[in-house]
Amino acid sequence: MSDEEVVERWLDSPYAQKFCGETHFQQESQLDTSSLSRFRIRTGESGCELILKSTVTAGMATGALKKSDLKRVTVDTTVQEKAVTYPTDAKLLNRVRERLVKKARAAGLKLRQSYVRVGPKRLFKVNRYAHARQMKRMKGEVKKLRTILGRVVRDVERKVDQIANPCVQHLTETLSGLGADQTRNGTETNQQEQDV
Repeated sequence: MSDEEVVERWLDSPYAQKFCGETHFQQESQLDTSSLSRFRIRTGESGCELILKSTVTAGMATGALKKSDLKRVTVDTTVQEKAVTYPTDAKLLNRVRERLVKKARAAGLKLRQSYVRVGPKRLFKVNRYAHARQMKRMKGEVKKLRTILGRVVRDVERKVDQIANPCVQHLTETLSGLGADQTRNGTETNQQEQDV
């Protein structure tokens, strides 16, 4: 949660204001977002640990907290935002083409055409058509991206036998895995990011 959101929630919530020691509901903020960030920088990690320790000690002293409550800590991480981009056919097709071209160049293959400029333009068009709900046009662009990828794959397959390089074995493994990744209904799988 950002500092601005903290201040907004503090203004909206009488419970948060009561917790902070206010006796009456406040309409205007007593806090500035920059003061929150300055406080966080000044206290540092050790200061935050000290605040947590004193909070736990105060809870034990008042009886609001028992030792058995401290045996297991449950952390709710659902509010943490993460920039997740969902894989679509068009993104995956373009990403596979980009990686294949990169590996082919690393192996020393000179491709007839790499579609470095055309691929991203087609992807951009797919996204625009999808946003405008022009699905027939979008499907046409996805089909063109699939055709571009097929051309690059066939070009690499033709030229892979002409060169003796250790990277070529890795490239042929990639090509064989590429056929296995295309599954039902023309959707691509196994090309997604592993860390998400």
